[in-house]
Amino acid sequence: MMRYAISFFLFFFIVLFETSFLTSLPSPLSLTPFVFALSVYFIQHQGLLDGLYWIGGYGLFLQFFYLSSTPFPILLFPMAGVVSYLSARHLFSNRSLYGVLACGLAGFLSIVFLKLILLFIHVNTTGSLVLWPEVILEEGIRLL
Repeated sequence: MMRYAISFFLFFFIVLFETSFLTSLPSPLSLTPFVFALSVYFIQHQGLLDGLYWIGGYGLFLQFFYLSSTPFPILLFPMAGVVSYLSARHLFSNRSLYGVLACGLAGFLSIVFLKLILLFIHVNTTGSLVLWPEVILEEGIRLL
């Protein structure tokens, strides 16, 4: 029970750190997916399922406080967490840095593709204007 409480408070601290401190930094540093990176590390290298819950909880946090730049982060992040978990268990070894990086890349690319698909559907149904080069540039900077 103590491990779950520590995991919850660590998740809460990391989310607050990313959404309050990292977003106040200049442009390349403000786009750092800190919660996602640590969650993938816990999933891949440590073998803990807490990282999957952290990614889903982060999507719930972004949805609840309207902090996401795209619609439905509550759908995006749990799906990316499942992709990261499945790639960690069945595709990549946890004995090297390359496995952690590849698992993080698979999860992040799933977020990007799902984000682009949801944004495309949202634009076509509501008729709102989206600057696609800026969206792709933002995701490219996040990837780096």
